[in-house]
Amino acid sequence: MDKIFKIAFLLLFLTASCGYVAQNTQKTVEAEKEPAPFVEKYKLPEKTQPPPLIIRPSLTKVSPLENKFFTFSADKAPLKTVLYAVAKDAGLNLAIDPNVDTDTTITANFNNTPIKTALEIITDLAGVYYEIKDNVIYIKATKTKVFHLPYVHTKSSYKVDLGGDVLGSSGTTGGTTGTTGGTTGTGGTSTVSPAVSNLKGDFSLKYENPEDINAYYQELENALENILGLRGAIPINRRPLNSYTLNRFAGILIVTATKDKMKKVEDLIKKLKKEVKKQVLIEAKIIEVTLDKEFRYGVDWNLLMRNFLNTGASVSISQTLALGTSYGQLVVTSADFNSVLNALEKTGKIETLSSPRIRVLNGQTALISSGVIVPFWEKQISTVTGTATAQQVAYLRTNVLNGILLGVTPYIENKEIMMNIVPVSTKIEDIRQLVEENKVVAEAPVLNIKEAGTVIKVKDGDLIIIGGLIGTDKKKIISKVPGLADIPGIGALFRKEEIIKQKKELIIFLRPHLIEVH
Repeated sequence: MDKIFKIAFLLLFLTASCGYVAQNTQKTVEAEKEPAPFVEKYKLPEKTQPPPLIIRPSLTKVSPLENKFFTFSADKAPLKTVLYAVAKDAGLNLAIDPNVDTDTTITANFNNTPIKTALEIITDLAGVYYEIKDNVIYIKATKTKVFHLPYVHTKSSYKVDLGGDVLGSSGTTGGTTGTTGGTTGTGGTSTVSPAVSNLKGDFSLKYENPEDINAYYQELENALENILGLRGAIPINRRPLNSYTLNRFAGILIVTATKDKMKKVEDLIKKLKKEVKKQVLIEAKIIEVTLDKEFRYGVDWNLLMRNFLNTGASVSISQTLALGTSYGQLVVTSADFNSVLNALEKTGKIETLSSPRIRVLNGQTALISSGVIVPFWEKQISTVTGTATAQQVAYLRTNVLNGILLGVTPYIENKEIMMNIVPVSTKIEDIRQLVEENKVVAEAPVLNIKEAGTVIKVKDGDLIIIGGLIGTDKKKIISKVPGLADIPGIGALFRKEEIIKQKKELIIFLRPHLIEVH
């Protein structure tokens, strides 16, 4: 009985507690809902949302020729008669430029043709322009158009001299020249004749591309004058219909021309932009092969070709290469650098001197150099005449590249690349000094130069191999007995000096890739 009483009392207590908590919670919520007088007085009005933005469609200008059709038949009718008929059916006025030949005959048949299409056909046949403005059809003989030209290095030239005066006589100048005994061959040929009076030994090969050839804007103006018919004398009393204005600094060309001439100018500018944007990516690898004894006369290209063919590569030989000679170039397709290097490993030890990648514009020259620039000083004495004669001494610094210089100029034509390649390798073998009063006043290097020049046409991705630049390295090796070799007088008996000669061949790999920038 006591237990029941305790349970009933506990339930009654819990019920009373819950009612009190709910009542307090309700009072708190109601208190929060009632705003304070101060807050209600200074409360800001609620912001209203702006109306939705409605974008109305823009009004399109309706052509006066819209929804109009033309039916007309003409057999060698004058242009003015046909134009009058078009203007009448279109309900427009007509104005014809005095320079338009209105007697040009038109033969055409239109049957319920849209009048805009008919007008375009008629003006194309007559070679004139039309424009509709304020309900008037204007027929014009010429039109003015602005072209934006790409930037091109305006003038570029290169000149390479190979060879020189081997006997100390004076050299010659010119294009491609070879001289011995005063006889000169030019224009891509060289002649050699026996000496008659003075012994001379000048033999040189010169590549020269003057600035006039690469005068981009001058060539463009010549083409424009030919297209627009501005060559020759123009009568003073007759103003030419076709004209142009070229701003070289801004790269803007303004042309006023008839319809057929303007079409030719547009085609010229389009092709020009396409050619100017063409680029060539040149992958180069310059290696030096220390030849084994059996290859002391150079790499055996016949053996190298057989190794290429065994790898499945396709080999084509340049027309200037004779397999029995030491210098030449190969053009290899479907082969990579690694396969060629693996074939060359059988001829000797390979050392990679440089492996550059360079991108160059069509017709521009790329220079690749690898080595060390060594400075030398030259003593220059000049006499100054004034109140008293005096001598001025100056020392001029001259830099010599002890390494490799490679010049490449690509020309792109019909997806083929013609490359002018000139590699030059210089090595300082000795230094000669000019001594005055026990002082070194000037120095000059003794250079070992290996150089070549070639022009070759290849396809995109072909591998060009230039070899045959062979030289001899000398090494002095000293073998001695430690301690005894340093004894004065008898030390030479315990010391041995030996000069070892090593044959090395410089081989250059080039792989061009065509790149078109849109």
